[in-house]
Amino acid sequence: MKKLFRDTFVEERDRVCLATHFLDGEAYRWWLDIQDNPNTDLAAITWTRFKELLLAHHFPTSVKRKMEQDLRSLRQDERSVAEYEREFSRILHCVPFVVRDDEDKARIFER
Repeated sequence: MKKLFRDTFVEERDRVCLATHFLDGEAYRWWLDIQDNPNTDLAAITWTRFKELLLAHHFPTSVKRKMEQDLRSLRQDERSVAEYEREFSRILHCVPFVVRDDEDKARIFER
């Protein structure tokens, strides 16, 4: 979605609407439940909040914990810096809550 948003200049306010258009199956049913809930203020769901909700519902805690462990134990070893950075970024993308700020991110990366 990030690439689509960037390439087509999708404004922040339109991202949730466009992203939910592409949901199907269980993810779409989950979104309908959110929409149908009278306590939900849809206008207050930003793109960032939508991603948090989606990951919280569809990304099991056990998988998040495993990926957090993988990130914290990741080492460059025989990989090139580019390969290490790709793997680091791939895992971090799934568990962004692991780092508090850029300094923390750099500290974990440099271990």
